[in-house]
Amino acid sequence: MGVQAVARLMEFTHYDYLMKPTGRQSGNFLLCGQILSQARAFALSRPRSFSHLDRTLDALELHLATLKD
Repeated sequence: MGVQAVARLMEFTHYDYLMKPTGRQSGNFLLCGQILSQARAFALSRPRSFSHLDRTLDALELHLATLKD
């Protein structure tokens, strides 16, 4: 998930609206890479419905419980 994780994290830094106009693309890219070299990244895909909330939370809790350091 490495390249995808960097791209996704960059989206959360307001890349298009803040980083590009201020010329901070390279620094932002490097910082996101540094963050992800120290942290795990996961993607959660879920139905957008409250009726599935309990099942989604159960699956997330199970995933987190099975992670190894």
